[in-house]
Formats: sequence, C-alpha cells, structure tokens
Amino acid sequence: LRHDRTSAIYATPGVAPNKESFTTPRLGAVWQFAPGQSVYGQFQEAISANNGRDTVTQAPLKAERARQFEIGHKIELFEGRVASTVALFELEKRNRGGSVPIAVSPFFNTVTIGKARSRGLEWDVSGKVSPKLSLMASYAYTATRVLEDPTYQGKQLANVARHTASFWGRYAVDSQWTVGAG
Repeated sequence: LRHDRTSAIYATPGVAPNKESFTTPRLGAVWQFAPGQSVYGQFQEAISANNGRDTVTQAPLKAERARQFEIGHKIELFEGRVASTVALFELEKRNRGGSVPIAVSPFFNTVTIGKARSRGLEWDVSGKVSPKLSLMASYAYTATRVLEDPTYQGKQLANVARHTASFWGRYAVDSQWTVGAG
C-alpha cells in the first residue's frame, strides 16, 4: 500500500490549497524461469491532487486517478554484459487537467478530462562493449485516446509522442570519472 498526502496551490494569493490524502494499492510479481531470464507483471493505482482550479468557479479540480498494468520480460546475456527489457503497458487516468475554450472569448477554462488511456510497448537494451565503454538504446511506442469527455472524446492526448527513441554512450575515463553523450 502507498499513502500520499498532497497540498497543491495554483490560484490567486489567499486561496486555500487543494489538500488531499490517499491510500492506493501496488502489486507485482517476478518469476525467474531460467538463469538470466525473468518475466514480471505489476498493477498499481495512484491518486494525486490536481494542481489547479476551475477558472470560472474557482472550485478545486477533482483529484487525478490512475490505474496501470504492465507485463514484461528481462534477459541478461554474455555473463551480464548485455541486458534487455521489453514491456507492454496500459495506463488509464481520470480527471486529468486540461483547458477548454470559453465561448465567445479568447480565454480558456481549466477543467478535468473525464478518462484517458495510454497503451504501448517499451524496449531497452544496454551493454558493455568494453571495460570502459557502455551503450544504451531504448524505443517506446505509445498510443493514446480520450475515452470519456464531452469535448475531447475519441481524440489523442496532446503532447504525447507516438514513437520515441534514445541512444546513449558512457565512457569511463578512470575509476572516478565518466563522460557520456546521447
């Protein structure tokens, strides 16, 4: 179980903060079915106070709630010099903060989006090329969709890239210093 107490302020001076307290579950399991290989699964729920207020009514936004499932496979090869993880995930959030245009006005109202979902695949590989050089690469595919909301239903979430990737290198200059780039 995880217990959080939050206090978020995003309003004019003198307005009381959005204070909330939550207890949420987390559950995970790992099975090492062969040397250097394992599968895992995890489930968790989370709640956090939204850092905002309805622009029109000044009422605190409802708490953001999330539920996540993830399954994956981890493998180590060549005596641990190469490691890889591949995972599938699904994350659903309710009451995500968003902005809605105010009719006949250039302004926006801060509100909560009903329910949104992210699903995807993540894959990362890291390895020691030599005693001094390590390389790391990752890729993620994420598909998003707003599931319940009068304004945004059926649309993708803003600012979430469908494809992301990275590549990093790290070189140990000596026993105390390393340099890296990516």
